[in-house]
Amino acid sequence: MRAVSTSAVLTFGATLFLAANIFIAIHIYSIYTALHNDAVLINELGLIRGSVQRIANLELQKNSDASAQTIAMVDGVFDYYLRGAGHTSFVHFNADLVQHLHKMHTEWDDFKSSVEAYRLDPECFDAHFALSSAKLWGSSNYLLLHKVLNSDRKTNNIRLLLYYIGFLFFSTFLVLLVVKVGVRTMEYRSTHDALTNVGNRGAFDARLEEETLRLDRSGRPFSLCLLDIDHFKTINDNHGHAAGDGVLKKLAEYMRQALRKTDGLFRVGGEEFVVLAPDTDASQALALAEKLRSIVEQSFAQTATPLTISIGVAQCDTHTTPCDLYKNADMALYEAKRTGRNKVVVFQKKHITVERA
Repeated sequence: MRAVSTSAVLTFGATLFLAANIFIAIHIYSIYTALHNDAVLINELGLIRGSVQRIANLELQKNSDASAQTIAMVDGVFDYYLRGAGHTSFVHFNADLVQHLHKMHTEWDDFKSSVEAYRLDPECFDAHFALSSAKLWGSSNYLLLHKVLNSDRKTNNIRLLLYYIGFLFFSTFLVLLVVKVGVRTMEYRSTHDALTNVGNRGAFDARLEEETLRLDRSGRPFSLCLLDIDHFKTINDNHGHAAGDGVLKKLAEYMRQALRKTDGLFRVGGEEFVVLAPDTDASQALALAEKLRSIVEQSFAQTATPLTISIGVAQCDTHTTPCDLYKNADMALYEAKRTGRNKVVVFQKKHITVERA
């Protein structure tokens, strides 16, 4: 249940993270598009502002042809923004910008009229020509500076968003790291005995199912060694439960060091342990169990709590179910206890064979 809950939390968190990044990406793209449009408009406003001065100079120089070309170019700019197709639609979402452009366009028309009048009578319309050009230059310069400042704000917004994305990635990495460590800890605790750090009953059941499936595929038998500490209650009664816990820890460590890497060690009861030996028949499991029995006896012989173990061995083949395998090993262990303890007993179908080094 914990694993499912953790997985759901991770999935929910990942979904939120993805949604946040998609939203930020869309927002950054929209700002980038707005910056691009602003850059184009700033260039066009600069063109209008410069054209006013250029036209004035050309008219003063009596160069009407060049002046007419510049006027046509500026007319094209206003047509693009105020009468253009959908590609200039971004302008129409900004009422203030539209208002300024229309105001500038009116001033532009007035400026063109003053240019025509100046050509007809330079002396009479000189003052009006200068006034209209100055007015249009001022309007274009104001809007140009306004758009530059607005673009700077958008650029700062992008910087803030980039900082936020960096923080989001960093914090998410830390959260995922903490969650990953927490999940591993929970998974370890869910499959290992808290006292001895060997596999628990749940891990044993899972490994037994795994070995059974492997047996079905390969036909190679595996064996189970069920072992129990002899007179463990006496140790608890005489030395206390803390000493008994210490004995279980040492026993688990001695056996773990003696087993092969492919073998599985599990604590399935108070003082009861199981060894699953893959690709191992009964005779090979007998040798392994005897090795464990001897190591335990020798390792605890000189301690304050000397002890021995009894082991029941059973082989699992294609005709044996996991339930029968455990029962067979338990019967062999019972026989080892009944016939004197500190020994290994191998289960066979017709009779129990007692073996001891």
